[in-house]
Amino acid sequence: MTVDLLKPIVARWRPKAFLADPSQYGFAFFKTARIHNSFPSGHATTALAVACAMALLFPRLRVLWLVAAAVVASSRVIIGEHYPGDVLAGAWFGVVITLALSRTAWFREVLEAPGV
Repeated sequence: MTVDLLKPIVARWRPKAFLADPSQYGFAFFKTARIHNSFPSGHATTALAVACAMALLFPRLRVLWLVAAAVVASSRVIIGEHYPGDVLAGAWFGVVITLALSRTAWFREVLEAPGV
């Protein structure tokens, strides 16, 4: 996944590290420890990618998909695993990549399949 490639490059400290020691804030480029992989949020990326795809496939239920994704994404901030910017960046990646893939011939075939 694209965000998994970015995490060790950007290596942003998680909020829990900052709460334990305020000097542990910001970016520690090219680190691979879990405490350094806050940006971007993989949960937000996945949640918004799925919600976006489902909204394209089943537009009548798009509010449900988007609310569910928002709950997942916001929970990452609430439990202290991510900063709001991490979640917004992850959501952006999820939506942009899904919309880009939705323009492929394969996705158009899925949309035109019977029963969808």
